[in-house]
Amino acid sequence: MMTGTIPAFETSRQKTNLWLKEVAGELHTSDRRKAYAAIRAVLHVLRNSLPVDEAVKFAAQMPLFIQGMYFEGWHPGRKPVRLTRQSFLAALGDATRHQPGLDPTLMARSVFQALNYHLTAGEIEAVRRVLPAEVRELWYELGHYPPGAEVQPEEPVVEEKERGDAAFEAYEPGSRGATPAWP
Repeated sequence: MMTGTIPAFETSRQKTNLWLKEVAGELHTSDRRKAYAAIRAVLHVLRNSLPVDEAVKFAAQMPLFIQGMYFEGWHPGRKPVRLTRQSFLAALGDATRHQPGLDPTLMARSVFQALNYHLTAGEIEAVRRVLPAEVRELWYELGHYPPGAEVQPEEPVVEEKERGDAAFEAYEPGSRGATPAWP
């Protein structure tokens, strides 16, 4: 009988702990529970504002345990939630109301930076393109790429901002597998 750890789980545990450590550092805390709450809140709010196909693709590069956190409680048949900057930050505050001392803007910045660092620039840009303009701009503003990153994003042009909003409006719940219709 074989004993020991399962490599996929051990790798995911290590990667998840790295994400928690990085986010906790950006939150200026050593409390990993606060980092967990921040990651969970930001991922859930982002997930709920994405079309089904993009939400699934977004999770593909995350560690297994982060994927589980991301998909926890998800209802893919719901229409994506259209968020403004203010409603995005308010949703983060609401999701972490039982964790005193977590600032929604700081949570967003810390998780955006972790996502930018651990996921490919192409996947980040694909997700940003389908987010409502104000949330996309918030990610650009707060989630800078780390030094030495291969791709430094340029500011989105007006057409791209409008494309994300149009894709959101064209999305129909239950249209799994359908890619948002770009104008």
